[in-house]
Amino acid sequence: MKNLILKTLFISIAFFTNLIAQAQDENYQTIFKNNQGLQISGFGNLISELSFATSSPRIGTFYSVGAEGAVLFNQKFYIGAYGVSSVAPLDITKSSANLTTNELMFIQTGLSMGYKLQPMKAVHMTFGLRTGYGHLQEFSRSYSHWDDYTFYESSTPMFVATPHVSVEANFFPWMKASIGVGYRQAFGKDNNLGVNPAKDLSQPIIQTGVSFGWFKPKKYKKITEQP
Repeated sequence: MKNLILKTLFISIAFFTNLIAQAQDENYQTIFKNNQGLQISGFGNLISELSFATSSPRIGTFYSVGAEGAVLFNQKFYIGAYGVSSVAPLDITKSSANLTTNELMFIQTGLSMGYKLQPMKAVHMTFGLRTGYGHLQEFSRSYSHWDDYTFYESSTPMFVATPHVSVEANFFPWMKASIGVGYRQAFGKDNNLGVNPAKDLSQPIIQTGVSFGWFKPKKYKKITEQP
């Protein structure tokens, strides 16, 4: 599953990069200066993320939610910040004979950036990268008090990078929705909670998103030079 998602990700990037090259005008353009001027807007995106279990015996499949906010340049390039957290603690209890369970929550925050390919089309591609800080929070819970969580310990921080590619649809000038795949790479060695980020938290993901902002470009009147 991991190799299939990675191959799909890289093949999609190569294919659509080739399409961009073929569709380029002969005139040199940049996102910061063109004939219409620079347009700046922004958006917020609600993120849902499903991380798939790998060969790690410590961390299984889990679900996360979060949000990102970004500044959008010419409806194509964006840069901003994000935050994501697992929804429910992950049970890492080594033995069911224990009187308590040890459970983890995975929290990430950092920089988000990306590029929207032909964003004026109803359905288009988006390539992005989320990168930054991550850490685990461990909770202990007694079987005799099942509903009571007690905060126990935080892990040492780790670096996390998640490249992703999505198919995005324009529903309204102020709303988009997307679905895509990616791969989260965590960096680090065994931490104080007995988790190896590089082995246990590096996982393929499927993500969905709903964005709210302003995505329709302004119209400019064409200015002609007077003789």
